[in-house]
Parts: sequence; structure tokens; C-alpha cells
Amino acid sequence: MNNIEGLYRRPFSTEPPKRLAFAPGLTLADMAAMADLPSDFGETGTICVGGRVMPRDMWSTATPKSGHVVTFHHMPLHGGGGGRKAVLGIIVAIATVLTAGLALQYGIPALGIAGGTWQAALVGSCFSPTGSCALEAMQ
Repeated sequence: MNNIEGLYRRPFSTEPPKRLAFAPGLTLADMAAMADLPSDFGETGTICVGGRVMPRDMWSTATPKSGHVVTFHHMPLHGGGGGRKAVLGIIVAIATVLTAGLALQYGIPALGIAGGTWQAALVGSCFSPTGSCALEAMQ
């Protein structure tokens, strides 16, 4: 009795796909439940059998034959933050630009850096990469 091979790799991962083995007779829905997939896979995931996409309404009835390869594909659609990350990202981007500009023009008197000097330019130029790193960390 040949098993049915299953493959799944997390989105954007550089790791090799996780190999799964399923007994013949299981439906695609059963295989998805056994594969330890993300919780929203039922709404956002795709299952392919032999490279062909299987319609979601067939997952509970379709049973692949031995020798077929079943692949599970999941693409997160909302970034996991429900849209809050996008708003926060815009706020951080605006704050980065304003902070860099203000530091360049007015300096940082508390640190003894006068506006318009090369020190103010150096400090102002540091805000942009720091803001970019903060934005990247939020992704």
C-alpha cells in the first residue's frame, strides 16, 4: 500500500518543505487537518493534487490516489495585524521624516548640537535608517 506524499512550506520560508505521508482513503480536508497548517488555512489556503488546484468545496470529498503528491499552499493576506500595522507604519514613516528634518534644521540643543551644522546633518541622517529598521521590524 503506497502512501500519498504531502508537502508544505511556510510562506516566505527558506527552509525545505515539510514532507508528510498520508494513508490512502483520506480526504483532502482530513489531510489538511493532520498537516499542522495555519489556523486560517481553510479560508486562505489552497490544496493542489498533482499540480492541479482543487476547489475548496471538494476538499471534504476528494480522496487522492496512491502515488499522487498533495501540496498545501498558504498565503497570509492581512499581515496578521488586521490593518493596524499599516497605520502604525505610516505614523512611523512620517515621524522619521519629521524628526530627521527637525534635527537638521534646529539641531538638538540638549546635546549641544546646533541647527544647520555638520553634526546636525549627521544626527538627522541617522534617523532615516533607524526609521527604516523600525518599519522592517514591524513587518
